[in-house]
Amino acid sequence: MKKGISDNTKGILLMLLTQLIWSFSILFTKMLTNGYTWSEIISWRFIISLVAFLILIISGVFKVNFKGKSLKALLFMTLWHPIFYFIGETYGIAETTASESSIFIAMIPVVTLIFAIAILGRKPRPIQAVGIVLSVVGIIVMIGLRGEASFNIKGYLMLGLAVLSSAIYFTLSDNFQQYTAIEKSFMVSFAGAIFFTGYSLVEKFLHHESFMSWAMLPFSDAGFLAGTAYLGLGCSLIAYCSINSAIRYIGVERSTSFANITTVITVIGGVSMLHESLTYWQFAGVVLVLVGVYLANKSPKTDIQMEEN
Repeated sequence: MKKGISDNTKGILLMLLTQLIWSFSILFTKMLTNGYTWSEIISWRFIISLVAFLILIISGVFKVNFKGKSLKALLFMTLWHPIFYFIGETYGIAETTASESSIFIAMIPVVTLIFAIAILGRKPRPIQAVGIVLSVVGIIVMIGLRGEASFNIKGYLMLGLAVLSSAIYFTLSDNFQQYTAIEKSFMVSFAGAIFFTGYSLVEKFLHHESFMSWAMLPFSDAGFLAGTAYLGLGCSLIAYCSINSAIRYIGVERSTSFANITTVITVIGGVSMLHESLTYWQFAGVVLVLVGVYLANKSPKTDIQMEEN
């Protein structure tokens, strides 16, 4: 009797979908930052995502049930991601070079692996650890050999906060199995909408700008609406549901090993769509990342045999 798609395949496909969505987020974010502040972008991103979640929950498409479940654990998770993560990433990227920020973010799978060992008691297979490290080396080869350096300690600390926050969130997501992927993702949008909307409105008040100037942003600019809709529906709703589901299927270590695929997609997109040149170092880095992700997700023969039986 033919069986359906295995959990292993589901997890891999969900992570590939996530990285594909996130790779295009860079384009939309750059487009929006030309005319708007980061707090305006992030606040409306999460508002759109939260509204979409509520519509899907009320209509019965998404199921959530917090009855008998402590919300403290979920709120603790959202403290790290999206709140600490986006603060660290936003200010870190602003204070450092693109190469430095990319290398820092590429360290998320390694830090997550360390947390999985320390908190979850997981012992990764040697080939899995080698694959994760190899993908990071690929990013360094692809981007880090440009020789750009800001030596900005504040920027490094903020990027470090982003890496730490992301690793903690994904490790906790793996550990808190009492919540569904939808429930975890919903709380990310809820916390993001509340915190960053408050942040943006306080910022408006301090700059003596009206509330209506913020409230009318998606209604007065179609480009702003399109960009934040992609970030909210694609990057926050679909991508977070996908990655939290993937963590349940294949574990946090393997799920986060796909993180550096985003950079590969961005490089390939630049070459194929923008006709940018592909250097030998970039090509070597792409190969290292792909080989690293493959090794990190290579199932032992015993696992494959168990899925077939």
